[in-house]
Amino acid sequence: MNLIKKRNPSGEESQDARAFSSIANFLRTGAVPGELRATLYEAMVLIDEVEVTEQQATLDGRIGTAIGLESPDTASRQDIIVDTTTGLLLGEQTTALKGYNDIPASTVNSWTAITTEVVDALPST
Repeated sequence: MNLIKKRNPSGEESQDARAFSSIANFLRTGAVPGELRATLYEAMVLIDEVEVTEQQATLDGRIGTAIGLESPDTASRQDIIVDTTTGLLLGEQTTALKGYNDIPASTVNSWTAITTEVVDALPST
């Protein structure tokens, strides 16, 4: 974790928020082997203020564990959603923590679901 924080010096965001974001960006590539993915999940939960919500997050009809961090201004929370059985990243979501205009607090404002499948051959180009 210290290495990730050193490579993400403080700026406007806190080091913790930048570290969380850097790990999430890496996981989003989909090219992270299982053992490294597990290590990155473990590193995320070591970040101060990160909350783990086990088997509570539903994304595209699939239930997973959310690893999340509130934004520095506490207006939103970013969660990555993990299938704890397979270790696969199911996706992520951003939730409004404060209401604004006609959007009530606790509203998911954006989400991305990731699906994977094993195929017999590459698609034709």
